[in-house]
Amino acid sequence: MMHMYRRSVPLKLICTLAGLILSLPAAAEQFRVRKTTVFTLPASEAKNVGINEAVAVQLPQDLTFIQGIEIDIKIPQIIASWQDSVAWTLFDAITPAPASDRIDYSGSHIELGTLPTRLSWSCIIPLRKDHTIASSPYAYTLDRVPDISARTLLIRFQQAMKGTPEEFGNAVMQVTIKPVLIDQGRLRLSLAGPHKQLEPYTLFVDGTAYSNSERGIFLDPGTHTVSIVSEAYRNEVRTVHIEQAKNCDVAITLRGIAPTVQIIYPDTAAAYFDDQPVTVKTPFVAEEGEHTVRFVIGNYETVRTVNVVKGRSYTIALSVDASITEEE
Repeated sequence: MMHMYRRSVPLKLICTLAGLILSLPAAAEQFRVRKTTVFTLPASEAKNVGINEAVAVQLPQDLTFIQGIEIDIKIPQIIASWQDSVAWTLFDAITPAPASDRIDYSGSHIELGTLPTRLSWSCIIPLRKDHTIASSPYAYTLDRVPDISARTLLIRFQQAMKGTPEEFGNAVMQVTIKPVLIDQGRLRLSLAGPHKQLEPYTLFVDGTAYSNSERGIFLDPGTHTVSIVSEAYRNEVRTVHIEQAKNCDVAITLRGIAPTVQIIYPDTAAAYFDDQPVTVKTPFVAEEGEHTVRFVIGNYETVRTVNVVKGRSYTIALSVDASITEEE
């Protein structure tokens, strides 16, 4: 059952002040809190936070897959029963760096409001202008993007009205903070060729040409086809699976277009390529044109010819079969 409440600070006035503050140039504000609770992303464990305390969010240096943060607050009944009783303020450009044993800060306020008369409340803070976070009736999404150059944000909670019960000041909120991930994954393609410097090539993903930059290629989750086309190398095709907010690392060794020949034969035989003994069973480069391959096993000899074409690989294997005939 909801308690009767008194509005010492009307909601309309708080909203008017918030609009006025947001319309003014950002200026550093000095303030003191009773305690600082520090969250380090991507951990999202729940922590207890009281009134007149602060929550500091330390962002990772690599924000490749993070486009925002979501703050979930479980509001105790005693706070939810008193409308506009607790105000929150978001700060960026915080100095000094927040710590659990620090209470005095300076920062620029981005936005403020009051906790609703509900038992839970969510707030989403975008961290990039090109975010794809959709608005939701279940969460309050900020319109502005804070300054995250210092990789730190701070949310301050304050009692905003008088006349509350004595136990009000000891109320504890349960706060959880987690990253809001982008909707794509990243393909990181590593290419190597026969020579130190790569020759020109064209990279296609699902038939669309891309530039293979150090930043990688961001793709929707799912299966994609990667193709590399070049006049200096053989065409290469790979199938990759992209997962949301994860890297997919693919290494491809480009092969030259010079034709190769591999000759496979048993150890009891001898092989000759254009009358030259074959001493390796791995592929070797051959000139274009017609060539002769000769196998010798004891007194048995067989000869084959092969017309070698640029950009192709050839495997020539000696096969010895045994046939069985059964008669009555």
